[in-house]
Amino acid sequence: MGFGDKTEIDLPGEQQGFLRPVKEAREIEKATSFFGQGMTVNSLQLVMAMGAIANGGKLMRPYVVKAVKDQQGKVVKENHPQVVRKVMSAETAKKAVQILESVVKEKGGTGNLAAIKGYRVAGKTGTSQKVDPATKRYSSKNYVTLFVGFAPVESPRLAILVLVDEPEAKKYGGLVAAPVFREVCAWSLNHLRVIPDVRMVRADELVESGNSRNSGSSLHVEVSQEGPGLLPDFRGQTMREVLRGGRSLGVNVLVDGTGLAVAQNPEPGSPLNKVTQVSVSFRPPS
Repeated sequence: MGFGDKTEIDLPGEQQGFLRPVKEAREIEKATSFFGQGMTVNSLQLVMAMGAIANGGKLMRPYVVKAVKDQQGKVVKENHPQVVRKVMSAETAKKAVQILESVVKEKGGTGNLAAIKGYRVAGKTGTSQKVDPATKRYSSKNYVTLFVGFAPVESPRLAILVLVDEPEAKKYGGLVAAPVFREVCAWSLNHLRVIPDVRMVRADELVESGNSRNSGSSLHVEVSQEGPGLLPDFRGQTMREVLRGGRSLGVNVLVDGTGLAVAQNPEPGSPLNKVTQVSVSFRPPS
């Protein structure tokens, strides 16, 4: 997966992390490594590993800069997606994806709060004790919590890692980092115009209308506000959600088409105090 090796990303100061060679590890160290003690990774290595699972077992080389151009606009350097190596078979990756999706989807899964209405999400929570510099032992109060995952499962577009260093109240990745993943990923999927699965949306609505909503296993989010006092982004929402959102804002909504919202006028982020009416176009998911 690349743990213990630098990713060689185009950023300075990268730490390679520590992974004890198997031949040098004691039995207890081999055991504890399975739940992440006795080793260190940087956040990019971790999201790369999750991306490798999403990519069918292919570990990709990361980069920040897509292209460099000269003053005349000519491209002098360009980065392209590149496979570092195959780290697992496609069959193994598929099984791993099923397990990771159950973390978010199944009742009792630790990542329920990362679920996004209309999308299949896969991921993993993490809660790690920090080393106490005074005692040189694992701390009983200071933690690093995280959620790392990807969406949509059937055709991944985003791999995201949310890491919270020493959360003050809740101490678990599923409670602290997963909701942030949900918000960021939902907004990003809307921004990328990745259309949600209308069948999943309708199934969620049937559960809600039947008064059987379980706050622990079916908490979803729709990105509804670009910022305080600004018109929200309705794209990706059902007609019922758009009409309900418009009413709550005191804005008249004109609808066109069927399915899920794909466009709106005025644009998201327009000052609400200047908006009295918004037109929203809908289209069935392809």
